[in-house]
Amino acid sequence: MQLVNINAVIVPESRQRKVFDQRQLNELSESIQYSAIGLQHPIIVRLQNDKLFLVSGERRLRAMIDIYTLGGKIKFAGKFIESPLIPCTEVGELNEIERMEAELDENINRAELSWQDRALAEQQLLALRT
Repeated sequence: MQLVNINAVIVPESRQRKVFDQRQLNELSESIQYSAIGLQHPIIVRLQNDKLFLVSGERRLRAMIDIYTLGGKIKFAGKFIESPLIPCTEVGELNEIERMEAELDENINRAELSWQDRALAEQQLLALRT
């Protein structure tokens, strides 16, 4: 786990989740700031051409952006982290199939994708595999 500048994380346009429930994002933001635990899992990024690309955790990233936009702090591992830093975990080299599988697994296990987003993601993953 490392701390990086929130502005250094690039969210690829090809993300699986297209719809974000603002109420759920607000609840996540409040949990990250005020719950006893705070942020439970850092976002996952991969380094490619000296740039950090988001692999999984877009909802958490959006919640942290909201927190900092409103002047708050992120609670992680019992400590408060101030803007512009966020915790992340860097994964090694992932090919496109591994990246999509990691993102899909995250989306299914954290907050279910809409049926449209899930169908499109599974279709894209199948196309890559074949």
